[in-house]
Amino acid sequence: MKLGIMKIDDNTLKIIDAARKNHIEPCLVYDEEGEAKRKLLKREKDIPICDNENFFFDQEMDFVYISKTMNHPISLALKALSYNKNVIMEEITSFPLDKIEELKTMAIKKHCFLFENRTLLYLPYFKVLKKEIQKIGALKMIQSNQSIVSDDQIESALVDLNSDTIYMALELFGQPEETTYMPFMSNHLDRSGLLILKYPHFMISSVGVNSELGRSFVSIQGEKGYMYVPSDLSKMLSLEIHLETQNFGFASQSEQNLNVFSFRDFKAMYERNQQDECYHILERSLEVLKIIEDVCQMCAIQFPVRDM
Repeated sequence: MKLGIMKIDDNTLKIIDAARKNHIEPCLVYDEEGEAKRKLLKREKDIPICDNENFFFDQEMDFVYISKTMNHPISLALKALSYNKNVIMEEITSFPLDKIEELKTMAIKKHCFLFENRTLLYLPYFKVLKKEIQKIGALKMIQSNQSIVSDDQIESALVDLNSDTIYMALELFGQPEETTYMPFMSNHLDRSGLLILKYPHFMISSVGVNSELGRSFVSIQGEKGYMYVPSDLSKMLSLEIHLETQNFGFASQSEQNLNVFSFRDFKAMYERNQQDECYHILERSLEVLKIIEDVCQMCAIQFPVRDM
């Protein structure tokens, strides 16, 4: 499996590292800025860098990784699919639902894989949480607090801070009966906000806030115990399970490059030709996007659309 990477940014070296740790060969890089090219060349002299016109003609390239900071990422993804290249998108919650549906339609038509690199779904401790959650009995309440230290790093608390909570909720419990959002608005964007997802017998509250003193955590409370994630949900570096008769503590995750886990599962699905599983996971992303767009419309939030 060979990977082409579109855009050199702060995350590129992590993507290269994740690929190599999964025996995926980074074979080509495209970048728009000459300075970034020179920086990468100093460290990765064996990976060719080419321009946009020649990038998609590489016959050995199986996958294209497209950064969300790339100019026109949706157009580039469509172009990659048109060349029968499988695509990994870097988080799609910043793009309109209809554009991602268009990508999915093209991927199915071309019999290509289309992954979102939403690392939460592939983290080891998230998989443990999914497997063990029944041990705490009937759920009573889930609290999620996701903080960030700088207002400059977020465009929308709903999209950038609360979206992982929505992914978790839909992955574990399916669609909520009701969704409520109370944002703190600034220039038509929500810089912080409280999201409520209501299910028949419990609720999920998710606070997204920019605060230097904030602490991120998730607490899942049941009749027979509780589960606790003492970190950002997107990183989920450790997990605690507290039951009536015993407690379980899982050590901090030693692998700091979380892309390693998502790439491991991407490669496995590709090698087993599990396109149906790929499209099933992508459908979950579309469901999350639908909730986000509905909430934005309900609360008059300007959806933070990035360059497409």
